[in-house]
Order: sequence, then C-alpha cells, then structure tokens
Amino acid sequence: MAGGTAFGGNAGKAGSRALPLKEIAVSDADRVSTGIAELDRVLGGGLVQGSLVLVGGDPGIGKSTLLLQVCRNLTSDEQETPVRVLYVSGEESQQQ
Repeated sequence: MAGGTAFGGNAGKAGSRALPLKEIAVSDADRVSTGIAELDRVLGGGLVQGSLVLVGGDPGIGKSTLLLQVCRNLTSDEQETPVRVLYVSGEESQQQ
C-alpha cells in the first residue's frame, strides 16, 4: 500500500499535520438516506459512502433496533439504489 498502512491509512505518514477547521475546504458529499428522518438530520443529511458511524449508549436504549432498521431500509428494494450492509455488533462487560 503506497503511502499508508493496511490498518492506519495515512495516519502515521510523515508530514501529516493537524489542520485548523477554517483551512479545510467544505464540500457537499453525496449522502444516502437512512430512511429515518431524525437520524439523517443528526448525520448531516444521511450516511456518506465509505464512512463509519459508531453508535454507543447504555444497554437497552435501542441501538441495535435502530441500526437494524437502518440496515433494512438501506437494503430494501424500495430504496433508489439498494446497498450492501455489514452490521458489526460488540459489547464489553462493565469491568472492561
């Protein structure tokens, strides 16, 4: 992999530096609706292709239910362009 690592992308590449937000060009990324209006609003209009969204919270508040609904919506034949979804779930004990 030129310029990065299999796991770190360009994060450890020499010459990388943090940029002030005002120096970062704003561009409109194409977004895919989750099918849930309020979630789309929180995500700035939907999911950006290639992005990763980490959802966390207390047990029992509905994280899995919400994300399974999003997966169903994204893969539905009713979607303009149905997509493939990878759903990964994990949990830690209180001691972790």
